[in-house]
Amino acid sequence: MQVLSWAAMIIQLFLAVAAVWYTIETRQLRLQNQEQLRLLKEQTRLSLAPYLVPGLIDSGIESVKNRILGNKEMSEEKKQEAIDSLAKTELKFVVAVNNPTSKTGHNLNAWIYDSRTKNFLESDTGEEWIAEKDLSYFTMSPPYFSDEETKSRIRAVFGTDVDFALQLIDMGEKSYILLVFRDIEGRVYAVKRHFQIDKDGDAQHESSSMHFAI
Repeated sequence: MQVLSWAAMIIQLFLAVAAVWYTIETRQLRLQNQEQLRLLKEQTRLSLAPYLVPGLIDSGIESVKNRILGNKEMSEEKKQEAIDSLAKTELKFVVAVNNPTSKTGHNLNAWIYDSRTKNFLESDTGEEWIAEKDLSYFTMSPPYFSDEETKSRIRAVFGTDVDFALQLIDMGEKSYILLVFRDIEGRVYAVKRHFQIDKDGDAQHESSSMHFAI
């Protein structure tokens, strides 16, 4: 009887160890599968996403007028409207957005945090889309907005899909450009790029970083 009792205990111990091992292995497999799915989703998104690069350019009004006049896709009427509108604004910055990829970006909107004033500027107009290997320009002029006002205005354009990007908004010692846009399937992306303006008035940029929610 004692032998049988020991045998039963050994069998129960073996079964308990096997159950623990199975639980651990199953959990590890589940975590591996989740990670693989996450990477697959990320790769799928990146295969559709244009990597847009924003940067400051000369903010002189004359240079902006010349770009408007040289835009072959705008009618003469639209050019004149743009120039008239420009004359009424207190232009602070011009942001150029470069699309070096073969993907198309949609619903582009840009904001600037100016660390000198601790306020934000919104682009005067958005862009419906930017074609592959193309360049778009955004003029930035007052009014100024607080960080909370800026978050509210961004959410009004992109809805709750943009909540991940609102975490990028801070009021630190570095100025930055925040560009928000959608890919061809409507998913939202944000590019943040810090810059500083030197004593000669030239902008020195840091590397840009792209963010999105899986």
